[in-house]
Amino acid sequence: MQFVFYFLIVLLALWAFITIAQVAYSIRVEAKRRFKSEVRARFKSVLQQIYTEAGSPTRISIDEVVASLERICKDRIICRDVLIEFTSKLDLDESKPLRDAYERMGFVKQDIELLQNGKWQARFEAATRLGRMRCWSAIEVLNGAMRDKDEDVRFAAVCALAEIGDQYSIPAIVHALTDANGWQVLQVSERLLAMNVDVTHAFLQMLTASGGVKSRREAVIKTVLDLIADFAQRADDKLNLNAARAAAYQFVNSEQLDLRARAIRVFAATGVATPSEFELVLNCLSDRYWEIRAVAAKALGQIGDQAAVSKLTEALRDEAWWVRHNAAQALARLGQSGIEALQAQLHGEDKFAAETAKQVLEELQLDAKSGA
Repeated sequence: MQFVFYFLIVLLALWAFITIAQVAYSIRVEAKRRFKSEVRARFKSVLQQIYTEAGSPTRISIDEVVASLERICKDRIICRDVLIEFTSKLDLDESKPLRDAYERMGFVKQDIELLQNGKWQARFEAATRLGRMRCWSAIEVLNGAMRDKDEDVRFAAVCALAEIGDQYSIPAIVHALTDANGWQVLQVSERLLAMNVDVTHAFLQMLTASGGVKSRREAVIKTVLDLIADFAQRADDKLNLNAARAAAYQFVNSEQLDLRARAIRVFAATGVATPSEFELVLNCLSDRYWEIRAVAAKALGQIGDQAAVSKLTEALRDEAWWVRHNAAQALARLGQSGIEALQAQLHGEDKFAAETAKQVLEELQLDAKSGA
């Protein structure tokens, strides 16, 4: 009984110690957060004054920025984090004095050392910081980090290179993305979109490159075609659409379904410039593979040419559900003529076409019963 009593006392003491430790830790974290907030506010005020007095980022004294930050805060970690935070809010030209200050204070050198010799989390965080600060001097090291044994570190290095915006790093970035998932490709694409360069040349070089392992070369082409389609939809000013479409043309009849599908998506994103290009996509509705027919149906809706109504109406009777679905969606996008084609199917003999048309018309909140 006495043993149980002492055991409970020990447990109670341990519980009290853990509780006190948690409270102390919370107080410390809150104090640090509050202090960092105060440093941020003071530095913002000083920074605004420095930029206002200089009148131009090129006239700002790096020594003044460093001295101001060190005077406000002696904690180097907080100094580093505050610099990164303010840099991310400025454009490339405005942020240059802060990026120079980051290097002057030795943070670039420290991050490079961590990226080369630190533990995986330290390497990941170092790569992320070097990217956010657009440290050109770290490009070579980041290229090496894309071969890191840790997947997260490799991806952080890819993102960092994309953020830095060196056009000569684009091939290495794309090659690294061949093993990435869709979310990762999207994240890198967002960063590539922020680059102030025309990416057409780099993309087209990779599409026409020869040599190497065939499977790897095809993986690179798939990634490039995905990026071209994404850029064409969201940043066509950074892409020569005619050149991109011409490059994709060669893959429409590829033996690889993935390449053919992606080439068609490029046409959907860039639009078609000639009747022959339109016919090329239209003919894909008759392809023997349903995957290609489905992609083509969706692409025709995006291209928006009324001449596709007849073929898309035929596709409503396709044996593959995805083809019928995409064809119906495409007709709906083509406006009144497409909607009328859908309504005409409601009382037709093909029950699959009627069901698909009804579903899309109901989604459009049209009267699918009367066909009005």
